[in-house]
Amino acid sequence: MMKKGTEQIYKGDGFTIYHQNIPKKQLKTHFHNEAHLFIPLEGHLELEVKDTVYKVNAGKMIFISGSVPHSFNSTSEAGDRIIVQFDEALNKKFKGQKGKVVLLPTHPLIKNLILDLFPYAHSKFATSMGELVLEILIENLTLQTDSPDNIMFRIQEKVLTADHPDIQKLVKLMETEMSLSLDEIATGSGLSKRTLTRLVQEEIGLSPKEFYTFFRIQK
Repeated sequence: MMKKGTEQIYKGDGFTIYHQNIPKKQLKTHFHNEAHLFIPLEGHLELEVKDTVYKVNAGKMIFISGSVPHSFNSTSEAGDRIIVQFDEALNKKFKGQKGKVVLLPTHPLIKNLILDLFPYAHSKFATSMGELVLEILIENLTLQTDSPDNIMFRIQEKVLTADHPDIQKLVKLMETEMSLSLDEIATGSGLSKRTLTRLVQEEIGLSPKEFYTFFRIQK
């Protein structure tokens, strides 16, 4: 558990991830222009929107779109949580969620991806991991019928059914080497970076960095 306070863990293109540990934090009704996602790690919190009180404990997460008035209470002794703040420009990606509050179960994939960012926040993996976190969050929050499990299943299915020999060569390389740069991946696969990017995008639907991050998650 971190010391009491709030720490910025990662800042990506359009969103910021914070790690916060403030037990018994209380805020009167207010609103933010940015959308927020709260993921309790320990303890619980309560958010009141209009006359509805949302109780969120570890195992759940809650999304609040921008400009929604709400109060915030963290009454437990433990106040360890992740907060994802989405910039105003990113709000348009949350189709159908304007003015809404969405309470969801916390999928281990989302939580573990974010926790994995903590030690790698300043490494070469941070950007690709952050992009994958954002992609899964947006798809999960906008579609809701498509869970992170289904997203990962689709990637696995594409990998297993891909018959291109260079994709299979990439799979073997990525399964055995867990600390490669994009240049090293291209060299190891015998492809130029341009060809590598086009191939992975066409066959798998991901960028090479996202594809490599997928294998790191599976380990």
